[in-house]
Amino acid sequence: MTLSEHEQHSLAEIETGCRTDDPDFVTRMNLAAQSSRRTRLKLLAQGAIWIGTLVFVLGAGAARGLVSGGAIIACYGAAMIITGIVAGVHHHAHHTGTRPD
Repeated sequence: MTLSEHEQHSLAEIETGCRTDDPDFVTRMNLAAQSSRRTRLKLLAQGAIWIGTLVFVLGAGAARGLVSGGAIIACYGAAMIITGIVAGVHHHAHHTGTRPD
């Protein structure tokens, strides 16, 4: 459906007014950017979990006691896993509009 010249001009004025009055609203309504941002955050959270798991397993395998290089590396891996899980839960809660319990 083609809009008339007057309708196109009116829509352009409304868009300009929205951008001026409430730029946050315009940013939230940019669905392509939101979808891209959600996908990127989801992949980063999943990557942190996978890499953290690998680092944890390698560190645990190299550990030769409670205070050793391998144990410290395993702790870094565990921190990455926890960070990935928290980011994933936060992303999911923000995306669905629910609050995690």
